[in-house]
Amino acid sequence: MKRLSKIFIKSLVDYPLIYERGVDYFESGMIKKVIELDNIIKAEVEGSSFNSYKVKIIFDDDKIHYSCSCPFGGVCKHIVAVLLQLENGKNKVKESDEKLPNWHEKLSLLNKDELIKLLLPYVTNDSDVKVAIFNMLEKRGIDIYQEKFYELWKEICEAIDNSYDYDTDYQEEDINIYYNLEEISKLFKKGKLSSEIKDEFIDDAIEYAIYDKIGISDDLIESVFKVANCKKDWLRIIERLRGKESRWIKELIMKIYKDHLRDNKNYLKERKKELIYGSDYYDLAKFYKRKKDIKKTIEIAKEGIENGEGRKTELYIMLFEHYKNRDYEEAMKYLKELFMDEPSLNEYKKLLSFSKNKKNDAIWAISFFKKKGYYEKLAEIDLYEKRYKNVLDYVMKGGVGYFDNKDKYANKLKELYPKKIIQFYKRKVQVYIEQKKRSAYSSAAIYIKKIRNIYKNILKNENSYKEYISKLSEKYKRLPAFLDEIRHL
Repeated sequence: MKRLSKIFIKSLVDYPLIYERGVDYFESGMIKKVIELDNIIKAEVEGSSFNSYKVKIIFDDDKIHYSCSCPFGGVCKHIVAVLLQLENGKNKVKESDEKLPNWHEKLSLLNKDELIKLLLPYVTNDSDVKVAIFNMLEKRGIDIYQEKFYELWKEICEAIDNSYDYDTDYQEEDINIYYNLEEISKLFKKGKLSSEIKDEFIDDAIEYAIYDKIGISDDLIESVFKVANCKKDWLRIIERLRGKESRWIKELIMKIYKDHLRDNKNYLKERKKELIYGSDYYDLAKFYKRKKDIKKTIEIAKEGIENGEGRKTELYIMLFEHYKNRDYEEAMKYLKELFMDEPSLNEYKKLLSFSKNKKNDAIWAISFFKKKGYYEKLAEIDLYEKRYKNVLDYVMKGGVGYFDNKDKYANKLKELYPKKIIQFYKRKVQVYIEQKKRSAYSSAAIYIKKIRNIYKNILKNENSYKEYISKLSEKYKRLPAFLDEIRHL
């Protein structure tokens, strides 16, 4: 089981606010039920309203899969709260004050047949219990590999079919599919399944992938590629893919010829028929580079920039790397193209690092950001170059959003401009209160905490904070749910 840490859990969330709300849920004891089934954790977490949500976490070697029945999607505050509880070593919910029976002691009084009778309905109806039992038997060296494969694959097929049902929990179905595919790949890798079962899996998985309507085709094909380990397998995959001539399938066939069968003739035949996007030209240029045909590599890369559609980033990088020690002007041309294609702080640093005229090129880059309206990217550069006043202007100007990235800059500036950042946080508080719903009040409380910390730790002025919270409580005295959220602040 992967060792959890707060740093790792933070890295899973898209927005810092989600992590902070997860911390609040964990500290407030919102997790009401935790069940541990070998490497599977199932939990129930109270929501902002009267709903409770089901969280499922699977520890798969060094990976973690997770789902929640709430409508947020992705890593939500409920998942964060459960992970924090596990990280703190609290995989059991606190017992209430009433006298509870010792279930370990009570179950030990039952005989084997009674325990089987008790457990059987759960095994039949709960796929997680089945997987946990298979894992336990496998650890004991019992040969259950074929049965485990068919159970895992049956569950995948049912999950795919169930995904068309509007009442299905899509997140849980997704992690069941992904985890089971990983387990199936491991079974084949261990050599525990016959070639006949492998052929059957390849055929069925490809058919599901071709007609996929729920976005799991890449996962299915990745698993097929993992179990293929000989020429016969790869030719079988090509045979099953032929005749379904989508661009995605053509790319798969080319990949097999180039990377797995090392069949250059058939790869080139297929590739030259399919040169549309910049990525197509880059794939062909990489092929010639691997063959050490530099002249052809550069020729194809330039042709891709001239004629290719869509993303050309990799082609710019390839040409810059080729010219950087040969022709400064050519290299700089492609480096600027790369910067305009993917403008970012990292590309800005690369540009100035290579430039022989840093001042002019910095002016050119900043002018490009302003012309395109990339003000957040410009704020990132201003922060890097310590133009803090410019960053403050970016934070304070315009409106505030629920998940805007101004927060990260505000956090960096709070020591230098505490009063201004308090103003910014107060605006955020107002935005959330005006939503008039419990989840928004919870978010407002997080910003009030930030305001309190600045008053207390930076300005050393707790009285001003008390005055602020008193006025806020008076103003919104008709919002009991909001007052409940801030009662400890």
